[in-house]
Order: sequence, then structure tokens, then C-alpha cells
Amino acid sequence: MDDAAGTAGYLASITGNVTGSTLSNDSNSARALARGNEVSNATTIDANSIATGSLASPSSGTVAAIASQQDVTVATGTQTIVAQVGGAGSDGPIVSNAITGDVTGSSAITASNNSVLADAAANRGGNAITASATTISTLGTEAPAAGVSGSVATANAAFAVANEQSVASGTSVRAGLTDAFTSQTKSTDVSTAISGSLTSSSVASDGNSLAANAAGNATLGSGNAITLSGTNLGTSAAVANDQVMNGTAAVLIGKAGTAATAPTTHNFTFTSTGNTGSGPYTFNGATTDGGHTADEVTALTAQYGAGFTFTLSGGNIVVQATGQGANNPSIAASYNSGGSAGTPSTGGVIVTVGNDITGSSVTVDGNSTSGSARGNSATNTLSAMATNLTRGNGVSNSSQATANVTGTAAADMAVSSGQTNTGALSSTVGALFGVSATGVASPSLSDVSTSTVSVSNNAESSTVTGNAGTNSVALDATNVSTTSALANNQTSSGALTATISDFSGANVTVGRDIANSSVLVDGNVLSGATTGNAASNSIKVTGSSALAASDTTVGATAAPNAGTGPAAYATADHALANIQAVSGSETTTVTGTYNIATLGAGAPGAVDDTSDITGSTLSVSDNAQSATTAGNSAANSVSLSGGSVSTNGALLSKQSASTTVTFGAASTMTIAAPAANSSSTLSLDDNSNVASSTVNAASNSMTVAADTSLVSTTVSGSNYGANASLSGSSGNYTSAADYVVNNAQSVNSNVTVTAAAATNLWNNDGGATGQSQFVSNGINQSTVDLSGNATSSTALSNRSTNTLTLSANSDSASAGVINQQVSSATVTANATTKADVVVAGYDGATASDPSPLDTSSVALNSNATTARAGGNNATNALSASATSFANTSTGGAATLTSSRADSVSASFAVLNEQVNNGGVTAAANVTYGASFNNLGTAPSVTNSAVTVNGNSAVSVAYGNAATNSLTLTALNSPATGTTPTTTAIASNQSNTGAINASSGVTSGALAINAVASGTGNTGGVTNASLSINGNALASAAYGNSATNTLTIGGNNVNVTVAH
Repeated sequence: MDDAAGTAGYLASITGNVTGSTLSNDSNSARALARGNEVSNATTIDANSIATGSLASPSSGTVAAIASQQDVTVATGTQTIVAQVGGAGSDGPIVSNAITGDVTGSSAITASNNSVLADAAANRGGNAITASATTISTLGTEAPAAGVSGSVATANAAFAVANEQSVASGTSVRAGLTDAFTSQTKSTDVSTAISGSLTSSSVASDGNSLAANAAGNATLGSGNAITLSGTNLGTSAAVANDQVMNGTAAVLIGKAGTAATAPTTHNFTFTSTGNTGSGPYTFNGATTDGGHTADEVTALTAQYGAGFTFTLSGGNIVVQATGQGANNPSIAASYNSGGSAGTPSTGGVIVTVGNDITGSSVTVDGNSTSGSARGNSATNTLSAMATNLTRGNGVSNSSQATANVTGTAAADMAVSSGQTNTGALSSTVGALFGVSATGVASPSLSDVSTSTVSVSNNAESSTVTGNAGTNSVALDATNVSTTSALANNQTSSGALTATISDFSGANVTVGRDIANSSVLVDGNVLSGATTGNAASNSIKVTGSSALAASDTTVGATAAPNAGTGPAAYATADHALANIQAVSGSETTTVTGTYNIATLGAGAPGAVDDTSDITGSTLSVSDNAQSATTAGNSAANSVSLSGGSVSTNGALLSKQSASTTVTFGAASTMTIAAPAANSSSTLSLDDNSNVASSTVNAASNSMTVAADTSLVSTTVSGSNYGANASLSGSSGNYTSAADYVVNNAQSVNSNVTVTAAAATNLWNNDGGATGQSQFVSNGINQSTVDLSGNATSSTALSNRSTNTLTLSANSDSASAGVINQQVSSATVTANATTKADVVVAGYDGATASDPSPLDTSSVALNSNATTARAGGNNATNALSASATSFANTSTGGAATLTSSRADSVSASFAVLNEQVNNGGVTAAANVTYGASFNNLGTAPSVTNSAVTVNGNSAVSVAYGNAATNSLTLTALNSPATGTTPTTTAIASNQSNTGAINASSGVTSGALAINAVASGTGNTGGVTNASLSINGNALASAAYGNSATNTLTIGGNNVNVTVAH
């Protein structure tokens, strides 16, 4: 979809004035959709009884099955799937209100709640089976399972769904709000343009949505789903999903405009060529640097007027200045040049007003621009609800549920998902949300008075994901006697890039003065994110009366690297395995500016004045920006609950990063507004800037709750179970117990992890931005606040949170938690903040020279800059509570060795193993300061308060960090027998990498400078309060850190402890 210039889109054009009228250009939509393949398959069965085997045909035990295959192939050359929405006209608005005259008389102009979407996908499909009956009874001769192997998805059960999707190399999927992906000339936006003034009226451009999405393979709606319900269910079900993306996907939104030019002070030094007179003197001099122009002569003549004569001689300027008080060897002169509004960037929502805004409101609030590129995404669900839920196959009850790295989930209720992305994916999003009030004849001849202007609560995002999966098994019955397994396998090797373009942000530009008004740029959010593999996996089984084992599986086991058979597996009545591997570089770059800018320039007090701000409230606050890069991310959960529980559960999560790759996140944020105000308030507060880069992140949780008894299954035929056994060697620690959580993460030595956050907070009418010092009327009877802003960067190889919680009236079951992490990567985090207020006065008539700070307050307080870098970070927690524990196994033991052949054995056990071999560096550098320079005779700071208090710069670098806890709470333990319940915690950490942390200040940091450089100045500070208190610089570097906590409570507790 591409609309021709000037002929398409939703365009309202009015030639002339608008008085007492309403123009609404709202709730329109423009959509461009491109699909390779799209399908929706569904089977619904509603009956009194559903049966197979001896009761019905077919005898194989299969009741309903859906198989779906979608492939995008490339025989030769390339295949393109493209969705575009281009704009109309040279600036590209898809929704446009254009008015050539004034808007007056309580008129209302709106361009709100419009939506623009470009969406391209190679394959999209949904497959669903729904069966409802009083009785479902199936009998098969094969073990039910879901599996993914190669490019084949297999589901074998009474109810089965298999989905296969693939995109071949040479396929390009693209989506954009632009006329072209290369040699771009325009990009769409939502625009309101008023050439004249806005008086006693309103303009609103709120709630608009602009989006572009490009995807390889995706599931539709509820995805691949099986839903079973009834009274008595004795059956099996399997869902298998296989997705392969070998093509590329790209998103493009926005085009840069012409940047506004800030007012500039041009400075000249004239060297004496011979003075005359004896007081007053006549100064004769000239510049010596050459290259000057007639325009500069004209500007200086306008600036200084009578008593100064400027002429151009060659490339230098000659001056004669009469009435000088001293025989000066040289004098300085300067003039200000006004700014230019430029042309706005596209991709967002813009309102422009050609002249004044008076007694009116203008809002650009609550809009969003988003871009998303994905390789594979899927939702796979299996749910069953009944009174009695039992196994429904003819296989021996000695079978067991297994989820493993080969992509097999073998159980009565099984879900398997496999996703592979090898293609390069990118999303580049640029958007400006803004209001511009700049003069048609001159950019610096528009005022805002008694009005409200707001550019707030807008959002812009750019997201790239290699693989994303949401997988779940949910079983709910009064009595449950069945098994479940969930296997998730994801591999990402393509390069991923997410970008927020540097012209993005939120802005209000005013040509000249702001009086008795509110100008707000608050609550805007810019975010960029890249993720190689993302998964949310859950098993939830509820038997309100009984949750029983349906086989003879002896306890649960989980191994990340078995060496024989499946390399990684979880085996139990209810088993979950998450396997993720990333080997492609990922880069996230976010650059945003949030500001209020004024363009007026000239001699303060003259007709061609600087921009004056009086009686107004200016705020650029509560804006948030982030850049996030994640290699593997997983949230895994197993929840088992019932009246009585006699089953077992295993959770395994394995994440790895290999080959020479970089994971980088960079966020640069600029917050700015003019500080030279009178009777006004300026707030640049509570803005946040975050850069985060993490290779492996996992949250693993298991919850087991029994209303009455929690019975062990680790020893067949015994009333009491065996100890939890956690043992192995580096990279392969295996767990065995009734309930186990095993987390394994590794990052090799060729991996680089970086995070960089840089924040600039300053006034844009001074020298803080690096421009030449800009003369002004100073801060008078006003409040300027730059406080509560936060800059944070975090770089980390491995992070995990592993929790296992058991509760019962009587407990004989054992439980264990293992965390094993290895990092050899180079990890670096940098955070920098420049928070600065720089204001200069000017040298005019002695009686009217203003102080840069007069009867006002300037505060730079409680700003925080933090950099954190680490190799491995883990929180491991096991909690068990019961009225009585009946774990009468052998005593607990913990053995740790330098070779890392470690073992822990106890009723309840926690083992933490961490190795860091890579260099880790964290650095935080700051400037927190204020500077006031009067060029005339008045004091620089008078009757005012300046505070630089409570600011901080903190850096932390570490190799390994762990918090391990085990909590045991019982009224009585054990109930019978002489062998106590046992607990054990063991932690083994090794660091050989160089660890460095530094926090520093740049030149002028944590400083207040009151400079009196004007001739005849009587002093820098008068009747003022200056404070630099409570600031903190801190750094910490450590190789290993561990906190191990064992908590035991109860009335009558008999335990032994290995620690």
C-alpha cells in the first residue's frame, strides 16, 4: 500500500481562517498487510461420550488430529513479502490538517485516535482442537508424545496438533511506514499545520498509533491449542510446533528532518590600534583573525548602536568606540544570532503553528510509534478440565514423562516447541512527537502566552526477537492421575539489530517568548530491545482431592549434559525442559531528545530580544528511555497442588552462548530547556535512562502444595523417600529427588557484553551544551530544578532466580535446587551523566545589568548514576513447611573440591556452582554542577540558593555473586523414626578474570562556579547560600560473593545440617 503524493491519506485542507468552528480528522485507519501463507484450522467435538479402542473405531486411539504445514520457498533468486504505508506530500502525513490562516474564536482542531499499520508475515497459522464430553475414554498402543526433529513436527496422541512453518534463505520480509527501504524520500506521520496564529482555541493530536511489523513465522490467535473438558477423562493429548526462519526481516519507520538551530553567541576580540583622548577615551581597534563578513558588521552595528562604528577592512572588522572609561588594550564584543525551527522529522505526531499561540491549548499526548521484527513466534497450549483425569493409553504404567534437548516431550499430556532463526532481523524506528510555534516571516517571532502546550505520555519502541514462545500445560480436576511434559528448544544465530533513530523524542519549539503558560514534555517513553530467544513455559496441575502418580517413575531427575542419550533432559511425572542457544550478535541503540527550545536572539532588552520566559511553568520530567539486549530469556514454572499429592516434578533450564558474538546495548538521552526565566518554574526531574545487556537470564520456579500429605516417590514401595542428590562436575551437575530445579548457563570466551548509558541534563540557553556562552537576562525570582534523575547501565553474562517451595500437612518428599553458571566473556558497563546549569548575564547599562541568578533557587539534588557489570549472578531458594516432616533417609552431606567434582545429599538441598574466567569492568562518571557568569557589574549570584546535594556515582563489578537460602519450618520432625530430616547448602565459586570498578567526576563536576568576568564587577556572590553536601562516589570490585542462609523453625524439630 503506497498512497500517491497529495492524493491519498486523510487530508483536510482549509485555505483561510477558521473561526468558531470544529475540524475533526479522527479515528481513521490505514493498513497494509502482506502474507506468504495464512491458515486457521479448527476441530470441535461436543458429545456425551468419546471413546476409542474396543468401544469404538478407530482402534488406534486417535480421536482428532490437525497437521498444518506452511513453507515459503525460493527456487532461484529472492522472494520478497512487503507491506508499506507511504505518506502523502513531501512531508508524508497519512493524516493531515492544513490551515493557511488563523484559528480563533473557540475553534477546536483534532487529529486523534488514528491508526496506521504495515504488517508483513511469511507464515501465520492457528490450529485448535476443542473436545467436550461427559466421558472421554481412549486407548492406544503407542506412547503419547510431541516431538520436533529437523523440519518435522510430530504429535502422537488421542488428540494431536502438529504445526510446521519454514521460511527459506533468500526470503525478505519487510514492513515500513515509508516510501522506500533504500533511498528513502518520505515517511508517514500525523500532522496538523496552521500557518497563522492560534487564539482562544484548541488543537489536539492525541492517541494516534503508528506501527510496522515484520515476521517470519507466527501463530494466530490462541496458537496451537488443545482444550479438553468433561467429567471423566481418560485420554492423551499432544501439541508439537516446529518453526524455522532462514530469511531476513526488516522494519523501517521515520525520516530525519532538518534540525532546529539554537541561538548562538558570536564573540569578537578587537585589539587596539591606537586610542585617543584622556578619559573618556576613544578606542580604535580591529580583529586580527580574518574571515569576517559584512553580515557580521551589520549584526554588530545593530547590537551596539550609537558610540560604536564597525567597518569591514579586508577580512577583518575595524571598530571605533567612543566614551570608553579606560585606555583598554583590547575590547570584546558579541552578538546573538537567532535559531531556526528547521523541518520536523516524521514517523510520529507533529503540530506546527506559524505565529502566536494565545489563550489556547495544544496537546500531542498519548501517541505511539512502534516497530517489531520477529523470526518465529508461537503460542502452544494444552488444557484439560474434569472431575477425574487419568491416563488414556495402553502403555505400561512404568512409562515416564520426559522433556529433552532433542525436542521430545513424552507424556500423556505433552507439548513440544522447536524454533530456529538464522536470518538477520532489524527494526529501525524514528519518530518525533512535537509542537512547533515558529514565525513564518522569521523563526524567532512567535510567542506562547496564557496557554498550555503539552507533548506528554507518548511512546516509541523498536523490538527485534529471534524466537519467542509461550508454552503451557494446564490440568485441573478433582482427582488427577496422569503425566505431563513440556519441551522448549530455541536456537538463534542471526544478527539482530534494534534502533531508535537519533532524531527521535519529544519536543516543544517556541520562536520567541513564553508568558503565563505551561509547557510540558513529561512522561514520554522510548525503548529498544533485542532478544535472541524468549520463552514462557508453564506446567500447572491441580487435583483438588488427589494428585497421584500414574506410573512407577522413581522420583525426578534433571541433567543439562548427560553425555548419553538426550544431552539434556528432565524426567518426572511432570517434567519441563527449556533449552536455548544463541550464536548471533545483538545490538540495541536508542538515542532520544526531550526538550523545550526557544529561538529568540539579540541584545537582551532590545527590540530583537532574546526569548523571555515569564510567569510560566516549564517541565521536562518523568521521561524514560531504555536499551535492552538479551541473548536468552526464560520464565519457567511448574505448579503442582492437591488435597493429597503423591507425584514428582522436574524443571530443567539450559542456556548457552557460543562463537564470536557481541551483545551490546547503548542509550543516549538528552533533557534540555531554557533556564533564564523570570517568575517561573523549570523542572528537569525524575527522568530515567537505562542500558542493559544480559546474555542468559532465567527465572525458574516450582511450587508444590498439598492440603494433607506430600508423599515421596523416590523409593518404590517405601513409605519414606530418599535424599535429594545433587552432584557432578563442571557443566554437568545432575539433580535427583522428588522435586528438582536445575539451572545451567554458559557463555564462552569469544563473547563480548557491553552496556552504555549516557544522560545529558542541561539548559539549552547557556554554555552547558558546548556552544559558545549565551548572554541572557538571567534567572530571576524563579526555581530551576534538576533532581531525581537516574542513569543506569548493567552488563551481565548469566543471571538466574531459582526457587522451589513445598508445603503440606505431612511431608516425606525430598527436594533439591541446583544452579550452575560458567562465564568466560568480557563484560563492560559504562554510565555517564552530565547534569549542568550554565547561565550568563550580559553587559548593558550599569543600572540594568542583571545577575545570572537573582532571588531564585537552583537545585541539582539526588541524581544517581550507576554502572554494574558481572559474570554470574544467582538467587537460589528452597523452602519447605509442614506440620510434620517424615524424611527418614540417611544424614545430610556436602562435599566441595577444587576440581569441582562436588556433591550434596540431604532431604532438602541447595547447590550453587559458579565459574567466571572473563574480565569484568564497570565505570560511572559524572558532572553535577552549576555555573553563573555575569559579564556586567552585578554579582553573579545574589539573594539566591544553589544546592548540589545527595548526588551519587556508583560502580560495581564482580565475577560471581550468589544468594542461597534454605528455609525449613515444621511443628514436628520427624513424626516417627530416629533418622532426622536433613538439610544442606553448598556453594562453590571460582574467579580468574580481572575485575575493575571505577567512579569518577569530570572537570567541573560536583561544583558551583560563580564567575565575575565583567569589567568593574563588585563580586561573585551576595546574600546567597551555596551547598555541596551529601554527595557520594563509590566503587566496589570483587571476585566472589556469596550469602548462604539456613533457617529452621518449629516446635519440635529434629534435623541435621550440612553447610
